[in-house]
Amino acid sequence: MKYNKNRGYIALITSIFISVILFSITLKQNIDGWNSNYGIIENESKFQSKTLAERCVDVSIIKILNDTYVEGTTNYDNGSCKSFIKETNSPEIGLTKFKTQAVVNKSFTNIETVLNHQTMKIISKKEIPKI
Repeated sequence: MKYNKNRGYIALITSIFISVILFSITLKQNIDGWNSNYGIIENESKFQSKTLAERCVDVSIIKILNDTYVEGTTNYDNGSCKSFIKETNSPEIGLTKFKTQAVVNKSFTNIETVLNHQTMKIISKKEIPKI
């Protein structure tokens, strides 16, 4: 019977190759799970910043109608809100255009609102990309 020197070498290389493939599959699955957790956290932060921006719009409207409006930043438990009046009597007399920006965990939401003083109604409210 002939003795084959390469028989053990082939088995060793095959087992190493299979181990590397299984390790890379496991590593990819773990990285995908890790990234999906960050996606969920980012979505939750964006939702919270949108809710906080709506809250800031409401507070700003009340302050404008009571003539107690002061521009600046307000801090809350889950984030901060910055608001300022962009234009008064624009686009018409009796209208006020103001902007608010809410920040929660580095997620921003910017809202521009136009308010009518006589009717106390919101003429327009929209999310904008920048303040």
